[in-house]
Amino acid sequence: MTDEFCFTCHKFGHTADTCESNVFVREVTDDENAAIRVLPNVVTVSHVRARSEREFDIEFTGTARQSFYDGEPVDFSAWFPLFLIREMTNWTELADMSDHPDMVAAGDWSGIRDSSKESIWKMFDIVFEQAMA
Repeated sequence: MTDEFCFTCHKFGHTADTCESNVFVREVTDDENAAIRVLPNVVTVSHVRARSEREFDIEFTGTARQSFYDGEPVDFSAWFPLFLIREMTNWTELADMSDHPDMVAAGDWSGIRDSSKESIWKMFDIVFEQAMA
């Protein structure tokens, strides 16, 4: 078994590129590709995959510079809404929109990450509008 993680089926041993689960697939839009490429700290994007009909419900892999690795590029996989929230805001300010406001206000990212999809999409819509303005 490899240490690769699939964000499609949430299992170790492969990536979304090779996942055999029955997952909805559609073409990634030009707007989705453009939005990914303006994110700070992203060095390369190697794969983008749509997860549903909803625009920006995409996951992507690549390399990014992370401060906790002294700015060195590291490989990553991400779901775009969460990545945007994390990278483009002071996400603790979104505590009241999360399902776990006390955790988020205390600086615990899992309060955002573990919120319902509905809550994450509400946060995403606000952050996306601000980021793309």
